[in-house]
Amino acid sequence: MESAIKALAESYPQATEDEISWKIVEEMSANGQSCSADIRSAEGLNGRLSIQTDPRTYRNSDAILAQAIRFSQLARI
Repeated sequence: MESAIKALAESYPQATEDEISWKIVEEMSANGQSCSADIRSAEGLNGRLSIQTDPRTYRNSDAILAQAIRFSQLARI
């Protein structure tokens, strides 16, 4: 994991620690989503992945919506 963090920091030299952290959350979530593909039930009751939006934006519905849309796109990456 440490090498992945360093690689992200080098890829995004202007990114803040928060931005790098959220990139890690996105990567881990996308990887988790792809790993769960084989355990999904026919009715969609198993194999779901949930990602917490940034709790610091709880009063900013536009920011929460933008992050939720970004997270929903991870399943397609």
